[in-house]
Amino acid sequence: MRYKETQEIKYVWLWIGLLVAFLFVFIVLIELATTKALRPETIAIFSSLSALMTLFFKTMKLTTIIDEFNISYKLFPFHLTFRKIPWMLIERCEVRTYNPMGEYSGWGLKYGRKSGKAINLSGNKGLQLYLKTGKKILIGTQQPERLEQYLKMMGKV
Repeated sequence: MRYKETQEIKYVWLWIGLLVAFLFVFIVLIELATTKALRPETIAIFSSLSALMTLFFKTMKLTTIIDEFNISYKLFPFHLTFRKIPWMLIERCEVRTYNPMGEYSGWGLKYGRKSGKAINLSGNKGLQLYLKTGKKILIGTQQPERLEQYLKMMGKV
């Protein structure tokens, strides 16, 4: 038996912000093009960049898989393959509430000086790993109760 969770960015404010920024840039570019201050190729470049940025955020996914051998995670498109942490390298773990802005300066792939590494997309719940090397890794979760229940069943918390 294994635990698997996949998260996507679901912030409505992010999508609205991207849409507003895209429309603003597009309107300004069209205005400049009609006054001949801008070439059509430039409009195509900026429009393509805006579309690529939206696609980047839309395809961003955090997948976590936990089994009896490893804790594996992949933050696509930053990680193309899973990063595996064998249980034998983990001193202890806990599901906890954290402060994304205070501890890691936000969401994504982050490094806090005292807090260690964080891989998260949203929310403030995560699986905190304390490695035997002294390093700390936090993997975000949107299903803290289910995750904690699975870890208890495995005897890991």
